Amino acid sequence: MKLYFIKDGKQFLLDKEPRELPDGIRDGYLRRTAESARRREWKVSGEGAKFTGVYEPGSDAESRVASVRAAVNGLAEYGGALYFSERIDDVSGIYKKISSDDRSEAIAVSSNDRVYLGLDIFRHRLAVSVMRAGEAHIAVGDLQSFDLSEVTEGHTLELDPVWSRTEPEALYFSSAGLPENPGEPSEPIMTPSALMSAMNRPKTAPRGPASLCRLDLRSGEFTALLEDERFDFVKPLSAPDGSLYYLRHPYGAGKQSSGGCLTDLLMLPVRLARAVLGFFNFFSLKYSGSPLTSQGEKAKNRDAGQIFIDGNLINAERELKANSGEPSPGIIPKSWELRRLKNGADELIRGGVLCFTLDPDGNIVYSNGKYIIRRAPDGAEETLAKVDSATLLKYLDVE
Repeated sequence: MKLYFIKDGKQFLLDKEPRELPDGIRDGYLRRTAESARRREWKVSGEGAKFTGVYEPGSDAESRVASVRAAVNGLAEYGGALYFSERIDDVSGIYKKISSDDRSEAIAVSSNDRVYLGLDIFRHRLAVSVMRAGEAHIAVGDLQSFDLSEVTEGHTLELDPVWSRTEPEALYFSSAGLPENPGEPSEPIMTPSALMSAMNRPKTAPRGPASLCRLDLRSGEFTALLEDERFDFVKPLSAPDGSLYYLRHPYGAGKQSSGGCLTDLLMLPVRLARAVLGFFNFFSLKYSGSPLTSQGEKAKNRDAGQIFIDGNLINAERELKANSGEPSPGIIPKSWELRRLKNGADELIRGGVLCFTLDPDGNIVYSNGKYIIRRAPDGAEETLAKVDSATLLKYLDVE
């Protein structure tokens, strides 16, 4: 078995060194996008288009390709084939490739009104989180027809389903409630970090803390195994020995916040001024091709030490300094805990974990945001590779 991972919305294989895998679905879409842009860019680009007022910034082939939003969201394996879920602009699907370097992926299922997120395959059956209209629910189906049936419901966000490795009809997943009147449409979800941001919004945003849940498909019994208004319980993993691993994050910690009504009131004149400037900046860009200000470039360089991971605002420089005493220091706060439920006991394994999996020998393999590390049962650790912000790790039997 080999270690696969997702980074920046792309598939990678950790062989001797991390290696990005080909993605025929994405490459084909990018090629068609570039060809379409080239056929019409003469109409809406260049000095002539600026003079006639039909200039469209970003309409050239290079800009259109750069604007494509694409992300691989989940990985699974069955029968020696690799299955992955991916969203490219407004189309999401589950695809199959017979080898890691296969460029001719088969389409198992696709949709332009649903987003297929994390998935798991065990004993001929697929479980996948499906997002639609701001909600996400768990669907199951077989690998022949891919006729998916949702087995959860409600105004909720349910992510990262995993089949129990000891109970054939049991599913584990994380679930967060949404208010009945969210107040505004849900934001489109495009990247892995943005995907997880649905589960990692601040307390002022429309979602509750995430619980760790179990669903028995035979009886229909639903159980919230772990729930606490102070924490999010996410990314469950079922082990062959009956253990259930998961991550625990502080609920609402490290996320953006509006600062309350008083802050909003004080910032109102500034925001109005920005809106007016943005209005005129748009017309300058449309008719001259040049913005009025260089504010966009300044914003890109602001707070270089802060990054978003799984929807959380992380002060990478601060956390790296705090973890500097470790052989391979990471950027994930120690409050991001990897824990294990076994025989009724809840055990802390390690803090500072972004994502994790188990290798074929039962060792924990995890990312601390900077490195992928193997951890033995006695706590001894070995650094496998330097990889920034891997968002999913899985050992798969795919050549």
